[in-house]
Amino acid sequence: MTILCTVVYIQVEMLGEPEKSETASSDAALWRVLVRRLGGAAAIVHAAFPTAVFAVLAPGAGLLVASVAALGTSLAIVCFQIAMGRTARGALIGTASVGVALLVAWGIGDARGYFVIGIWRSLLAAIAGTVSILMRWPLAGCAWGWLLDHGTRWRSVPPAFLAYVLMTFSGVLANAARFVVQQDLYDTDSLSALAAARVLMGWPLGVLLIVIAYPLLRRAHHAMRVAGD
Repeated sequence: MTILCTVVYIQVEMLGEPEKSETASSDAALWRVLVRRLGGAAAIVHAAFPTAVFAVLAPGAGLLVASVAALGTSLAIVCFQIAMGRTARGALIGTASVGVALLVAWGIGDARGYFVIGIWRSLLAAIAGTVSILMRWPLAGCAWGWLLDHGTRWRSVPPAFLAYVLMTFSGVLANAARFVVQQDLYDTDSLSALAAARVLMGWPLGVLLIVIAYPLLRRAHHAMRVAGD
C-alpha cells in the first residue's frame, strides 16, 4: 500500500507545477493560481496518502502496522522531494501532522485516536468560517484579497463580497459535514466506517471545494477588475 501510494505521488509530481511568473490575468492562470496556492496538485494528493494508508490498514492489520505504513509513506514522500531537489517543507509539515495524529492514537491506545485531531479541526474551521461571515469578513475574502493584491477593497464591491461569502460558506458546510459524520462514527466505535468516511470526506471533498471555489473566485476577480482594481 505504501509503495503504491508513493508511485502515484511521483506520477502526480511529474506533471509539474505552473510557472511562478504567471499572473491571474486569465481564467486559466487564475485556476493555476488557485491550485498552486493550495500547495499544487501533488500537495493535494500528498495530503491524503498517509491517512488513506492508515485508514485502509488499521481496521484489519491493527494500530502498529497501520502506524508504520502511514509514517513510512509520509517519509518516502519527503525523501522523494529532497531527491528531486524540491522544497520538502510542505512534506515535512505533513509528516509532523501524521506523527502527532499517531501519538494521539497510541496515547489513548485506540486506532480511532488518529482521527481525533482532524475531527475537531473540522469543527473549529466551521465555527471560524461562520463567525467570519457574520462579522462580514469572510475568510475566503481575507485570504484571496491578500493573495490577489486586492487588500480589503473587495468588501466594497458587492459581487466580489458575495462570491467570497459563498466560498467561505461552502467550506463551512464541508467542515460541518466532516465533523458531524466522523464524530458520530467515532462515538459509535465504528473504526472501519470512520476510516472510510475520513478518506471519502478528505481529498474527494477537497477537490469538490476547489471546483466550487474556482467560478466564485473568477467572479470575484472579474468584479474587482471591472471596479478598476
